[in-house]
Order: sequence, then C-alpha cells, then structure tokens
Amino acid sequence: SDLIFAIEEENKKVLRNLMYRDDELDKFYSLLSKQVSVALKSKKIAEKIGFKNQSLILPYKAYGKCLEAMGDIISLMCRVIEAEEIPVNLPMLKKSKEIMKNAINAFRKDCAESEKRVAKLYSEFLNEIEIYMKDKKLKKPALLEILLNNFCIDIIEICAQKRALET
Repeated sequence: SDLIFAIEEENKKVLRNLMYRDDELDKFYSLLSKQVSVALKSKKIAEKIGFKNQSLILPYKAYGKCLEAMGDIISLMCRVIEAEEIPVNLPMLKKSKEIMKNAINAFRKDCAESEKRVAKLYSEFLNEIEIYMKDKKLKKPALLEILLNNFCIDIIEICAQKRALET
C-alpha cells in the first residue's frame, strides 16, 4: 500500500523508504537462513524456536525466501518508478497488492479460502494484463508485476507442502 500511495502522491521520499525497507528485509532473511541451518542440525534448537517437527522448518524458509524476493521486486519497481523509466499501471498494482495480501494470509493463517482467492485473482490478473497490453499496443508485458504475483503462487504451493508435512 505504501508503493501505491507513493505513486498516487508522486512521493519519492516514500519510494526511497521502501527501498531502505527492502534492505532490512534482506538482513532479516539472512538471519532466518542462519537460524534454519542451526535448527535443522539440532532438534532441541528447533523445538526451542517453536518447531515440534523439524521438517516444517523448510516451508517457513521457502516462505521467507518468497517474501525476500517480493521485497526485491518492489524495490526494483521503486527504482524504475523513481527514474520514470516505465509507466505504472495502478489497477494492476492494486490487484498485485490484493494477491500478495491473500498469499500471506493463506500461509500465516493456513486459510484455504485465501489460497483459492490467490488462484482466482492471479487468473484475473493475467487476463487483465493481456487486455491492457493489447489496448496500449505494448510489446513488453508488465514483468515486475508478473514476477511479484508468481511468488504469491509459490507461497500457495508452500502452503500445500506445509500441510502435507503437518500430517
């Protein structure tokens, strides 16, 4: 929502703040990776940080990687927008925000309804992108938005893996 606000208000300070927050997300993911490595080696440590089943650590690491990659893409979008290199399709960006919100909810709350919503929204997104490109006679797709939403689909797959490991 900060990215959408920055675009609507033409606020470059917010864009730069988003880029800074991506750096913080990168540091968090680095720490997560180290903790995962230690927890995979020691069942005692895994239990101490909240994992009764060590195999469940891997879906959480994959989820963290998706969030880190999404942050990288949002940061790249900020750089491109700040440099005014490409026009922004605000409706598509808002759709991406909704897809991301549902993907995160699906993982964090193990919400099957959010998983279904991601699949539906993603399908709508691809159809709308195709129509938008034809209307604007664009030859290049909105690659950053597509990549961002692909990570949301990855999160849904991770949800299924997590459920399988929990049983």
